Amino acid sequence: MGNLISTSLPPDLFSRTLHRVGEQANYVWGLKKNLEGLKTEMRKLTRTRDDLVNKVEVEEQPRRTRRTNRVAGWLEDVQKLGTEFTELQQVRAQEMDRLCLGGLCSKNLVSSYNYGREVVELTDRVINLNKDGEKIAVVVEKAPDGAAIELPLEQTIVGQEKLLPRVWRCITDQQKNRGIIGLYGIGGVGKTTLLKQVNNNFCHQQHNFDVVIWAAVQTFQDDIGKRIGFSEDKKWKEKSLQDKAVDISSILSPKKF
Repeated sequence: MGNLISTSLPPDLFSRTLHRVGEQANYVWGLKKNLEGLKTEMRKLTRTRDDLVNKVEVEEQPRRTRRTNRVAGWLEDVQKLGTEFTELQQVRAQEMDRLCLGGLCSKNLVSSYNYGREVVELTDRVINLNKDGEKIAVVVEKAPDGAAIELPLEQTIVGQEKLLPRVWRCITDQQKNRGIIGLYGIGGVGKTTLLKQVNNNFCHQQHNFDVVIWAAVQTFQDDIGKRIGFSEDKKWKEKSLQDKAVDISSILSPKKF
């Protein structure tokens, strides 16, 4: 009699193998159901996105706020998944036509398998992204201050269109390294208006300054303190002129202003 050879798989390995085979086969015979599931999860994600965008728009209304990086990144991820979903939908009819035997087999098994796997994987990513969106509580944050705060301008005085570029070059010319620029003239010639134009240039032109401060001589220290963040400190307002000067110097000395 011939020798008999028998092999067997460990129960746990056999179970995992069977599960894996069934999972992969589901990419094909469960394609229609999986596509409907993906469509349902995308609708949930879209509703979460719309709710979040509405919340952002409401909370962005006060000035000097912006959406958080987490919100911006999440919305970008939603957009990317939306593009992938659209691409899958564009070939849906073609892939469904490949199925035969009531959806248990395919005329192109490799194509149907790959498409079915993409559907399942995208569904999982949509579900996880939707969960992440539902957890977002803080949607906006205080926007960082720019170098300057734009000031309202009165009517420009004739002749200042030539002065402004000259003053601007004096300030921004890195080679000259000027510490002080003086503007002089009798009252009403437009010194303050010109300075406001210079200030506003810092809002729109390229420069290398960290802080631009608009201050009047009468309230010089308080104007500077307000601009660099001391205005909310009640104790600071009670300090001596010397102590205020030290505080201001500690903030501005490492900056270009």
